[in-house]
Amino acid sequence: MGTLRLILLSCIFLSIFADRSFVISGDSFVKDGEPYVIISGSVHYFRIPQALWPDRLLKMRAGGLNTITTYVPWNLHNPQPGQYNFEGRLDLLRFLLVAQKAGLNVILRTSPYICAEFEMGGLPAWLLNVTGLELRSSDPAYLSYYATFMDVLAPKLKPLLYSEGGNIIAIQIENEYGWWGTDLEYQEALLQQFIERNIRDVIFFQCDPNYDSTWVGGGLPSLLRSVNMAASAPPQDGINWLRERQSSGPILVSEMWDGWFDYWEAANIQWLLSRNISISLYMYHGGTNFDYTAGFTITTSYDYDGALNESGDPTYKFEAFKNSILSVFPQDLPQLPPAKLKGHYGDVIMTSSYVMDFDDVDTMDRLSIWGRRNRKTVAPKPMEYFGQNNGFILYRARVPGPQKDSIQVNTLHDRAHFYQDGNFIGTYFRNNGNLNKFKMNVTAIGSTLDLFVENMGRINTGHAISSEYKGIVDSLQYNGKNIYHWDSWSFDFSDISTIPFTKGVVQDVRHRPVFYEGTFEVVDTPLDTFASFANWTKGFMWVNGNNIGRYWNVGPQERLYIPSPFLKTGLNRLVVLELDATNRTVVSLMAEGNLGPTAVPILPVKEREYILPEGNRLKR
Repeated sequence: MGTLRLILLSCIFLSIFADRSFVISGDSFVKDGEPYVIISGSVHYFRIPQALWPDRLLKMRAGGLNTITTYVPWNLHNPQPGQYNFEGRLDLLRFLLVAQKAGLNVILRTSPYICAEFEMGGLPAWLLNVTGLELRSSDPAYLSYYATFMDVLAPKLKPLLYSEGGNIIAIQIENEYGWWGTDLEYQEALLQQFIERNIRDVIFFQCDPNYDSTWVGGGLPSLLRSVNMAASAPPQDGINWLRERQSSGPILVSEMWDGWFDYWEAANIQWLLSRNISISLYMYHGGTNFDYTAGFTITTSYDYDGALNESGDPTYKFEAFKNSILSVFPQDLPQLPPAKLKGHYGDVIMTSSYVMDFDDVDTMDRLSIWGRRNRKTVAPKPMEYFGQNNGFILYRARVPGPQKDSIQVNTLHDRAHFYQDGNFIGTYFRNNGNLNKFKMNVTAIGSTLDLFVENMGRINTGHAISSEYKGIVDSLQYNGKNIYHWDSWSFDFSDISTIPFTKGVVQDVRHRPVFYEGTFEVVDTPLDTFASFANWTKGFMWVNGNNIGRYWNVGPQERLYIPSPFLKTGLNRLVVLELDATNRTVVSLMAEGNLGPTAVPILPVKEREYILPEGNRLKR
């Protein structure tokens, strides 16, 4: 009886999905036998709290999109070898189902590399600790690590392919590989990793910006190539560039940068769609770099000046884009959800504090990631050596005396406070050029040297990713001699309940990590709000244990976004880690965000006659 039921269910399943297909035919995408123009916008599930996915995706559909595009960050889903995370904000399966419910297809831009102004471009930092590993290449070790991840990822994707009843219509192999290398064996190996795991009946493609240098070796001849185009350039330029190199197949603009670099005139969307050119707006909704996910020097906000701002509200671009879409493809759209109110919760006064005392090694042990200090090393080692991905690392060594000279910093990533016998002697930042020496007078009894180093996110693009270690990357010298025998402690403060706060707020503490704690009341349903750090210098904030990201008074961003799912009705807890100094231990929670100065919009690009290479004219 069970076998018969299974056969009947299989027959029903096959009859339902037998006619579902998304393929390439000639110069067109074809969905269920009909020509189809992809109208997509980029949105990253990992930059948005899960509870807000339905709101954001419904708004994207209401804006006229029929598809969304998203990356899959390998580093977040596979934070350590053998460890996988597809929960909460990383529940990719749930995100795809929510998109399908909203009536949206999906272009999935899988790893290994995603760029995205993201921590190490989405590559796991633990790869840096594998001796001799060649990133983004056909190195067997590298491919083996990714294959292990694919063993976990592929089964999640298979049921959601369009042909299987899901909404995944295309999958990207690698990302802008033409900027990196020409290893076709590597790209073919990535494709085969999908095929070997039965991810077959889907369009595979590769993308690159419209630069001549990116085309050669940047994609497999057997796959569709798409173009990523500068927002400020006439769209004809990128389309012509692509058609000259790929004479057949549908044209897909996989990234049309609608913000960040410059304002992009919405008329360009109409121009492209009217010629049956598929597009994906990057970004339609940017979101937030919560925790330690931002790439080096990238702000916490990833607003991107898109159609939906960081908190999900439509901008002036929303209507402009929507009207351009409807002018070419008239359709009935779902109603735009009502605007969400924002909360002005006023001043949160800090009432407790904790100053990190590096001499209290027992507390340092308890606060560290592993609950103990790292193993002692002769020479200082970077975070990756100890299995640490993000956060901070404290180094300690003894310097013999008497000596009087400067400490020489060779390579240190990224920013560090130096202390001699507990006294602050200077701050190092990798972007400060030659400011890498600190005077230190050591008496006959010697001195204790402490360095508290902040990992400010790994760079997200370029070959320097391969050497983007954090902490002390090279040796430190004093008086021209290497300093040896180091203790160290790794911190990410993922559990701030372990911080030993005491009542009262310390005053006039400078250049030493200090935690502050305060509470505030939410009377009714929690609302989105924004934390002003006008009184603070540099550090991080947590709300009810959620790390809402880095702040820094150098700008441009002036307030951190706190999404309503991070709050609760009743008493809420706010924690600040200040690394430098504060002049007033108050955080103001305000109803409006402030991202600082923005770029001046460029003038609209005038439409002009567009002719493809001989014999390939596109008509309206």
